[in-house]
Amino acid sequence: MLGNTLLLRNNLSLSSDAAPVSQDKLCSLVLERLIDSNSNNKDAWYVENQQQNIADAIDLLPRLATGIDLNIKFTRINDFEFTRECAIFDLLDIPLYHGWIIDPQDSDTSKAIGSKSYNTLMGELVALETRNTTHALKKSHDEILSEYINGELITGFLKNSASQLTIHGLFSLQDGLKERELCVFFRNNHFNTMFKFEGELYILATDQGYIDQPDLVWEKLNEMSIATTVVALDFVSKGSYL
Repeated sequence: MLGNTLLLRNNLSLSSDAAPVSQDKLCSLVLERLIDSNSNNKDAWYVENQQQNIADAIDLLPRLATGIDLNIKFTRINDFEFTRECAIFDLLDIPLYHGWIIDPQDSDTSKAIGSKSYNTLMGELVALETRNTTHALKKSHDEILSEYINGELITGFLKNSASQLTIHGLFSLQDGLKERELCVFFRNNHFNTMFKFEGELYILATDQGYIDQPDLVWEKLNEMSIATTVVALDFVSKGSYL
């Protein structure tokens, strides 16, 4: 995913007649780019901090191929809890987005979720389920009722948006990306290269099902259904696939 994005930005290069590139080779190329693009700043504090981030990146890069867990927040497309995983994208200057966004017009659910992260919400739901009677007696009826209602709202939102893409999130992505912007799209613990072209969002088609169809390059991200519109390199539609 990082390799694909960097290749499309011309930050990496491969021979056109090269054999399939191994995962180790690709990680090595990405790491070279990461080091080269962060070697000019001479500030001592910056250098020390970057060295730690680069060391973390060396450890994490191989795991990106199989997916890593990022802690999403639900208010903006670029809202993640900052972790060493997120630092990799900063080091490579690659925007990282998601579409699991709460619609602010759903004021009750929006208020219940607020600026909390996914991990925080899950912790609160577990605590609500396991809360014992003694603890409950320490709170007023209104406090208990408020916690219960918030828990129901949060549970409903997570259940109804289990695909980790909401309609409001899709519109937010369409509005938030610049024309011809290349970025990484995070969804369901997987990373995809995403591109905005003529106002439409496209995901790079990397599924094994396309391996014998080299003319199918991009999947259009424009609706919530399972069906996918697949297009060629020139963004001419080739049809819809399940």
